[in-house]
Amino acid sequence: MTKNTFTLTLITLFMLAGFISVAQKAPSGQSDNPYPFGPTETGPVLYDQFVNPASSWLNSSEYTDAGSLALTSEGADDFDVPTGETWEIGKVAFPGYFGYGQAGGAGNVNIRFYADDNGMPGTELHAFVNVTPSHWTETLDGSYMATYGEVEISPSITLTEGKYWLSCQVITDYTVQGDWGWGLENNNPWVGEKLHWRNPLD
Repeated sequence: MTKNTFTLTLITLFMLAGFISVAQKAPSGQSDNPYPFGPTETGPVLYDQFVNPASSWLNSSEYTDAGSLALTSEGADDFDVPTGETWEIGKVAFPGYFGYGQAGGAGNVNIRFYADDNGMPGTELHAFVNVTPSHWTETLDGSYMATYGEVEISPSITLTEGKYWLSCQVITDYTVQGDWGWGLENNNPWVGEKLHWRNPLD
């Protein structure tokens, strides 16, 4: 059975009650240079929002150092499985940045899929926690460290028609690696819903 690739980047920042906070270490950032990477996957692609990646990002980090635990944050963006289709998802690809040029390395990643709840992330359907990326590339981009990662979804998951939400967090020690942010997309008009973001412990 073929495992298909799912590529997603965040679209824009949209904060609402329940998936919101204002206190955060570098909740977003912007590089002066174009995002330097493109997808490496050559297999079938179910969904690709990696069309016009911006050189900006939204913090989506699970911190492991004691001083930053309460600042863990999570971004989520939506996608639609078309009517009459069933998708088997075997990989997620994601761009991003470490702030201020830290050499982050291939930190482990959390990937979560949520049901839709009236245009917001709802019930968690699938969680792949503390997963080592199957592919990781990074390069110094001015004052920041641009990254590109891919994570194998094992076992693969099956989604039927409807709207879903995907979140991606990199697990990081702020005192060593700093913040990691999920790469944004230059899209106008928006693709689907605007993204949601939360900082649940702060």
